[in-house]
Amino acid sequence: MSLQEHTIRRETEAARTLLAGMRATIGDEDIALLADTLEGETDLFEAIDTALAEIDETEVLIAGLKKKEGQFSKRRRAMEERVRRFRGLVEQAMAVAEQQKLRRPTATLTLRKLAPDVVVTSEADIPSEFFVPQPPPPPKLDKAALKEALQKHEKKIEFAASLEDPDERERVLATILPIPGATLNNGSFSLQIRRA
Repeated sequence: MSLQEHTIRRETEAARTLLAGMRATIGDEDIALLADTLEGETDLFEAIDTALAEIDETEVLIAGLKKKEGQFSKRRRAMEERVRRFRGLVEQAMAVAEQQKLRRPTATLTLRKLAPDVVVTSEADIPSEFFVPQPPPPPKLDKAALKEALQKHEKKIEFAASLEDPDERERVLATILPIPGATLNNGSFSLQIRRA
């Protein structure tokens, strides 16, 4: 098999894998939208172009949804404030009219006397017996420091392995203490997409 044939086979297999992954990712609700596009493509570059187009479209949808979420959140807060104000106005009107209970076609309203609540005027002056001790936050793993220590550990092992004298190598290796519970992986790839 020639190098060109080998390359074509690898690209075709990569295209099939990519298209199968896209079909699985899209799910039942959107499968009809991309079915026609995906069916005709067997070339790796066409499949990647299709994936890029799907990424673009999905990122546009995400941006639109984020904007709408912000608008809806703002509108929800305004409506919650509106409800709070109307409730206050109704409470005030019933109190002024000395009405403890009102029956209306859509609701029965009752004014209840609430127990007095605490108003803190100066927290610093309150005796310590009225404070509840808070548990300290749990310790957080410092991954940057751990990564640095693991990298230094690897370099020490590489140095020891490069020593030609077996006794010296064993002596140096004996001084290198392991770091339990963590190790470095072999790294991975990250796809970067730059737009022209």
